[in-house]
Amino acid sequence: MNKKKPVKTKDTLPFFPLHDHRAVSDEFKPLPEIENKEIKKRFSVLKADLDFNRHVNNAVYIQWAVETVPKKVAMNLRPARIKVNYKNETFYGNWVTSHTQKINIGENHRYIHQLFRESDGQEIARLRTEWADL
Repeated sequence: MNKKKPVKTKDTLPFFPLHDHRAVSDEFKPLPEIENKEIKKRFSVLKADLDFNRHVNNAVYIQWAVETVPKKVAMNLRPARIKVNYKNETFYGNWVTSHTQKINIGENHRYIHQLFRESDGQEIARLRTEWADL
C-alpha cells in the first residue's frame, strides 16, 4: 500500500488456488517512447477530472491523449483500439502535457501518446490509439 504497487497474492493472502492459463492473452509489453513530439497540448487538472479518491480518473488520461489526435482523424474516424500503460497518478491543480506522434504503418492511423506531469516531469501515462472508419 505504501508504494502503491501490486504485490504477489501468495505474500499477502492465504492460499488461493491458481489456474495455469491466463485470463487475457496479452503479454502487456510496454509501449514505445515518442521519438518526435509532433503534437503537444497542455491540460489543467479540473475538479471534474477526479475520482472519489481525488486522483485523476483513468478515463481522463484517454481523453487528454485523444485531444491531441489531428482534427481530420478525430472527426472522420473512430477509435478502434486504445492501449494504456498507467504509470503515475496526478491530482487537482496539476498541469499535464500530452505529446503525440503518428506511427507510420501504411494507411493505418496509429498514434503513440505520452502524458507528463509538468511540476516534476514525471510520465503519468503512455497510450497507443488506433483509428478506423466510422
